[in-house]
Amino acid sequence: DNLRKKHKGDLRALEHNYARQLKYQETGLNDLTIGEYIENRDRYKNMKRKGTGTAQNYFRDKFKFKLFQSLNRAYSSKLSYAEAEKLALQRATEIMGNLHALHDPDMGAGGYDNVTRLGDKRVNESIGPQWAKAPVGSKKGDKTRVELMDEQVEKAFKE
Repeated sequence: DNLRKKHKGDLRALEHNYARQLKYQETGLNDLTIGEYIENRDRYKNMKRKGTGTAQNYFRDKFKFKLFQSLNRAYSSKLSYAEAEKLALQRATEIMGNLHALHDPDMGAGGYDNVTRLGDKRVNESIGPQWAKAPVGSKKGDKTRVELMDEQVEKAFKE
């Protein structure tokens, strides 16, 4: 709901992106073994995001280059080479400004430091921090979503 208030515009598209990112988070979590989850969570607790930018930058740069090429080809049929290149770079930069590198699930929720795709940054900025919050309706001091998952994983690991 906060996301809707902060971002006016096409709510249907925003909700679609939100649902899609959540689905990928869920699938990513379900694909992890208990051992992988524990290992990834321990790594994240120790390192946080230190040293994780390289993979994200590489993925973003590669995507931006492909996007630029595609836009440049499209613009070249109507504009001069220099104009097409300038407009393609401008548009690619604008588009990339609205995208974040995504991990499925987020690293803070047991995911690997593998960028799987790019997605709407507004949605990613909404979903990511929610792992560190208690679920809606919780009391002050209740466990966060990720703490609840950690607890369930530990329980399953001991069984």
